[in-house]
Amino acid sequence: MKYLVITVTFIVIVNNLFAQEKEPVVLQNHSLTATILSPGLQYELKLSDNKSLAINGAIAVNGHYSSYSGLCVSTDPFIQTTYRRYYDRKSVKKPLKHNSGNYYGTFLRYTHDRLGENRVINNSSVSTGFTWGMQRNYKSNLHIGFNTGIGMEYSEYYGFRGHLSAGIQIGFLIK
Repeated sequence: MKYLVITVTFIVIVNNLFAQEKEPVVLQNHSLTATILSPGLQYELKLSDNKSLAINGAIAVNGHYSSYSGLCVSTDPFIQTTYRRYYDRKSVKKPLKHNSGNYYGTFLRYTHDRLGENRVINNSSVSTGFTWGMQRNYKSNLHIGFNTGIGMEYSEYYGFRGHLSAGIQIGFLIK
């Protein structure tokens, strides 16, 4: 009897925790954002109530460390397409509008050779995988975004290899 009471209590508590109302995401038909941190443009097209296609062209500022050359910083132009599915969040004090929200999806990215380097070997790459992110667009048209992803990357120089990514976007909504 004691275990039955504990089990029923546990089920009631868990059910109440997950039974909160959800705040739906409100997507616009389309939006255009100019990013500053990674200079570029992002166009997001609404596909359905909670799905969108984001096309991003920018210049990424990357850092890496190698034992041969030490700490290196490079600028890599890229084009990325992301299929996003925004998911509802637990009730929040402020409604999420103008394509603000958390999402998950898939991405396809083409990164061109680093700018300012003359190479014999082409170091362009193509990567694809899964992503999770969040973005907020405020009334002042300020855009802040964060995303992280995991997938596979292919380049002529390295061949196939795993791909981890993380990015921060800061910019302004144009439309």
